[in-house]
Amino acid sequence: MIHSIKILLVRLKRNKYPLFGILFIILIALISIFILPKLFINSSLGSQYKPTGGIGDTINGISAPFIAIAASILTFLAFWVQFRSNQEQKKQFAKQNQDQLFFKLLEKQESRIVNSSFISGGEKCSSYQLLETIALNIKNKIQVNHLPDLARDLIINQPTLLDNAQMVKIFNLSPSFPITSNRFETIEEDRLKFVNKMASMKLADRYEYIKHYFGSPNRESSAQKGILIEIGSVHFYSIDFYKRELIYQNAFNEIEQIYGSFLDGYIRGWEFIVQFIDESNSKLSYSKFLISQTSKYELIILFYYLASGYANEVLWQFIKEHTIFKNLHYYNKDLIDLPTEEILSLEINYILSQYAVSDNDKEFSF
Repeated sequence: MIHSIKILLVRLKRNKYPLFGILFIILIALISIFILPKLFINSSLGSQYKPTGGIGDTINGISAPFIAIAASILTFLAFWVQFRSNQEQKKQFAKQNQDQLFFKLLEKQESRIVNSSFISGGEKCSSYQLLETIALNIKNKIQVNHLPDLARDLIINQPTLLDNAQMVKIFNLSPSFPITSNRFETIEEDRLKFVNKMASMKLADRYEYIKHYFGSPNRESSAQKGILIEIGSVHFYSIDFYKRELIYQNAFNEIEQIYGSFLDGYIRGWEFIVQFIDESNSKLSYSKFLISQTSKYELIILFYYLASGYANEVLWQFIKEHTIFKNLHYYNKDLIDLPTEEILSLEINYILSQYAVSDNDKEFSF
């Protein structure tokens, strides 16, 4: 009996039985064994039970309904335990199926990477090397195709942003313009003359004037383009974000045209996996595992994808919630102008907040 009571108490702690049923059984047992015999013997009715056998008959008659109730409760408890057991089995079975599907999705994503290959720069790149190639090519597209135009725009509209070292390089691009014997001694004076001259011109004339230094757009020499890229890189994170977002978009579109057959499926795979995680019962563990398996070049690709504004809400929310870009500054050599942790943190905040604004705009536009 004592052993049975101990088992009931242990299972009570595990929430296996309803509390009322267990307490009722224990109460009936205590009353039947210890209290009723003593009550009948010591009460005023004790004279009727001199033959002690009558006590047992009376107790049996009184306790029989309670025993029947206790038996019913025990039967209920047995069904309850079976029900809970079945529920646990269903949960375990559902979790096993969910785990299997999750790892199959990851396996499918990995298979897409491993089995893909492209010819890049005359050489074949495949497997995870392809992710590195795409990440670096996005940076290259920004530098080569977009930073020169950004630099021209800055020189024309905000020439005061240029420092003396940059002005020396600009002046040296045009031998037809007067150069002093020691440029660094007069550079501040020359820079002010350049700024004042630009300010006195109309916008269209400014575009023509700087052709003396850089030639026509998309026709620059390697030296001219190099300086434009340098100027554009230095001031890349100081321009308005909407301009950077447009550059991100254009660069990502250009890469998608080259690697679209792989990149489209890869990105859609990420979005589906993240949505699956968001709807699962093991969201935290799945998220940690997925993040732990993400390489640095995947993070860079996701960064540019999110910066372009193309990511769906689930992927955006996942990246924001789990702060998976928090260590991206460790890989800043693969980003524009080697941004510091502080600059990159501000850029990530811009990207996440800008996406929220644009997403709300879409939601309420008809």
